[in-house]
Amino acid sequence: MPPQFEPAVQRSILDFASAMPATLEGLEDEVAFRRTWTAIDEQLSAMLTRVESFIEASEGRARRESEWEDQAKGIENMLAVWREMGHPPNTLDNRLLLQEMHTDITLMRLVIESNRCDEIEDDRQRASPFGVPILPDSDSD
Repeated sequence: MPPQFEPAVQRSILDFASAMPATLEGLEDEVAFRRTWTAIDEQLSAMLTRVESFIEASEGRARRESEWEDQAKGIENMLAVWREMGHPPNTLDNRLLLQEMHTDITLMRLVIESNRCDEIEDDRQRASPFGVPILPDSDSD
């Protein structure tokens, strides 16, 4: 059974990805720009906390732990760079940076969804009677 922190980690990243603007449209407005910039900082902090909690809860699961430690380091680095910049002016370059963050978070979302699919397959194989996998192994042909 996957640790209970995992859904929270996934939900955080999925929520963040869906809350980010898909385009730069509307970010010319100073209030929208500042709101988006602050939201990224808050979401990166929340994501890092949830990933760290997940790692603590998954002790003994070496494969999963190393995958999530890599993700935690990535989020930590993103957050450090983000905070180092502070609140920059609303320029085209900074709006492009917001768009780049959206792309990075979307990629993280895809990694999480891929990990979830792997876990579902692992769970099905473990749940099969007599140790025979429910899903055929694609390498056994």
